[in-house]
Amino acid sequence: KVDPFVPLPSLSAPRFDSELTRKYTGEGVTIAVMDTGVHPHPDFDGRLLGQADFVQGLPMAYDDNGHGTHVAGCAAGDGTMSDGIHKGMASKANIVGVKVLSGEGSGRNSDIIKGLQWCIENKDALNIKVINMSLGGPSSKDWENDPINQAVQAAYEAGIVVLAAAGNEGPGRKTVGSPGNSPHAITVGAADDKETPDRSDDTMAEFSSRGPTKDGRLKPDIVAPGEHIFAALAPSTDKMDSGLQNGVLHKAIKGLDDMPYEVLSSLPNETFAAMGLGARTIAKLKTDENTAQAELNRLLKATTRIELHDTMAYQALPGTSMATPIAAGLVAAMFEANPDLSPDQVRFILASTADKLPGQWGPNSQGAGMIDPDEALTRALETKGNQAEFLAQFAPKEEEKVAEEQPTPKAA
Repeated sequence: KVDPFVPLPSLSAPRFDSELTRKYTGEGVTIAVMDTGVHPHPDFDGRLLGQADFVQGLPMAYDDNGHGTHVAGCAAGDGTMSDGIHKGMASKANIVGVKVLSGEGSGRNSDIIKGLQWCIENKDALNIKVINMSLGGPSSKDWENDPINQAVQAAYEAGIVVLAAAGNEGPGRKTVGSPGNSPHAITVGAADDKETPDRSDDTMAEFSSRGPTKDGRLKPDIVAPGEHIFAALAPSTDKMDSGLQNGVLHKAIKGLDDMPYEVLSSLPNETFAAMGLGARTIAKLKTDENTAQAELNRLLKATTRIELHDTMAYQALPGTSMATPIAAGLVAAMFEANPDLSPDQVRFILASTADKLPGQWGPNSQGAGMIDPDEALTRALETKGNQAEFLAQFAPKEEEKVAEEQPTPKAA
């Protein structure tokens, strides 16, 4: 029997390995990770610049959930704890944590808006060129009246590239959330690369949210790998606990899988229930041999979705939350290659160099297609950046500046 547990050998190689991706790794560029926080993992040593905490106000980098640390690893982990294997797209980029989500993974709109404003205010001091938003909530038709989308627009007009997760509410249409529905964010969906370097077997991840937006615009913009992605693990979190529990269950399921069906079907229901299996699963295991095997295969695969690495330094997670920082890491590498790119140029390059997934996937599933780092970096190097011209169109007009400089009238 074939064990469906197949560890991903590397996040960015060999599929994304090239002379250019080895040369441009985001060095000097800062990615702001707006999430549950970032744990000071060894893979970020010397590159985690700090954390702005809008949840508890603590003056240190921490992650009481694990999601933000994993996201940061997808973008910019250097693989120190895995001999360079499990590294992100921008393995030399700087990271700044912007904690806007709690240990339960939820957050307030006001904190997210404050986090975006903080990034704008500190973009020059910290060289923040990329914001990763692997978060989201319900969207509406009136995206322009969404306060978070307004803050995303402000970041865009300040010259920062904002990447937002499409969401995990697929495969139904019109399931892209906010801020993924913002026209000023580059929205990233999740593809399933089957953990092979061969592009011919790529497909959309079923969970990845689809467009169009509720007001009829095409989304997502691009897709990146988002199934079984290994990246940095924050210790003592629910993510780690879930991984440990799944690891134990996986071994137990393998034990069942090794049994002759006659033995498996004769086990009392209490044995399965003690493993945490529900009544429907137990019924399938006892229906007939083919049904039982299909259910065992499903369980074997499911129990590796949040698998822990042998080193206990990494965890595999699925989601558009993982696909988004892989794309964000690529954007950081593009900025190292060409610091003068504007947000519009970055969007155009990513879309124009993306590779369509095989099969009949429309633009509201895959956007322009799977990111192609080598082609994107090549195009970035060939492009004359127009960041200065881009920023100029949003600069206050001269008469506005004069008005701002006038002293505030006071009562006589």
